[in-house]
Amino acid sequence: YCFAWPAWGEPPLNVTTDEDNDGIRDDCEYQLAYQFRPQVARNNHDESPEKEPYWSVTRIDGTVTGIKIFYAFSFYRDEGDHYLQTGSHHGDSEFVILEVKNNMDNSNYRMWQLDYATLSAHWNAGIADNTARYAFNDLEYPSGYRRRPRVWSSYNKHANYRSKAVCNGVLNDECTTTFSGTVYDDLEVLSSANIGNQYNRTPDVPYWIKNCVGSRNPDFGLHGTECFWAIEEFAGWTPYYTGQNRSTGYFAMLYAYRF
Repeated sequence: YCFAWPAWGEPPLNVTTDEDNDGIRDDCEYQLAYQFRPQVARNNHDESPEKEPYWSVTRIDGTVTGIKIFYAFSFYRDEGDHYLQTGSHHGDSEFVILEVKNNMDNSNYRMWQLDYATLSAHWNAGIADNTARYAFNDLEYPSGYRRRPRVWSSYNKHANYRSKAVCNGVLNDECTTTFSGTVYDDLEVLSSANIGNQYNRTPDVPYWIKNCVGSRNPDFGLHGTECFWAIEEFAGWTPYYTGQNRSTGYFAMLYAYRF
């Protein structure tokens, strides 16, 4: 069904059922993105846990039914080092990429299962970059093996780790402190937040679904615009002012991981 194969008796894909023209039904993209949405374990003292996630789905290179999902967490702020009170900035462009495949289980039923997860941890930030790709058996699961994973988000800085122990063992990152607890959040995945993809497309014909968007959360009084496929920096929808500290734009990550 997801790929409109003839055996399903489905009509050919078109702009209505496959808006980004990647050969995967848009409704299937949403269901996969939603069902595999990460559970985020965060410090209950985090000063800026608010975020506005978007997502993208495309095929895994060289596979028939392999799909990868990019979750752009899109935090409004990174509060920096909570001990030194330094390094804060507008916007925090952390992400998670999940690779899922339609596998045959032991009962000869086919089901979608998680194979690998790439967890960003200060991506492309030099020696501070702890971004890593993990196999399914290295991950934690809140609701079923090889289903949606749990990721641990570092205190105030939102780097992603596969466990609390790994997070607490990294220099300048930690997930828990002596006087803090843990909150478990399901990442918000909206059907209207699919930004599409453009890997291997003709540059003059963009197939993304969304590019530049305003904030959907007026409670924060944010009046900037964020462009997922074009701008080099991400400021969490804070208007761009000269000299403002901000994070790496998502387009660099989307291109680097072939979305």
